[in-house]
Amino acid sequence: MKGEAGYGGLIHDFKNYILRGDSNYLTSLQQKHTNILRTIRKYKRLKNVTKEEKKHLKIVQRVFDKYLLASDEIAQYKQEGLSILEIDEKVKIDDTKALETLDKLSKTIYGTSLSQWSNISTLRIEEWSGNINSDKEF
Repeated sequence: MKGEAGYGGLIHDFKNYILRGDSNYLTSLQQKHTNILRTIRKYKRLKNVTKEEKKHLKIVQRVFDKYLLASDEIAQYKQEGLSILEIDEKVKIDDTKALETLDKLSKTIYGTSLSQWSNISTLRIEEWSGNINSDKEF
């Protein structure tokens, strides 16, 4: 998810779309948004996802939904003759919380011992790749 979001990802495409107005950046942004949503849905379906993780996923989704909605406004602002700086100011999105949240999701061990976290993580990876039955208990 972090790769789809940050440098070279959705945020980068969003900024390039503001700067250049090239519809290829909009298309790429839309594809990356779809990939982020798929990853979030897939993550939520994993066994033993905590309420805290679901809360974090909701934060991430809301911010990247804002990028998608704001991207629709950029072409209109360009047609109205607004400068790049004016457009950037109108569609400015604070993504700090989402990026921090992504970092937490990738690094934080929620309320478990290291060995239990390791077991859960291994099973999640196997489940993610389709190598085990997802009914297995931790």
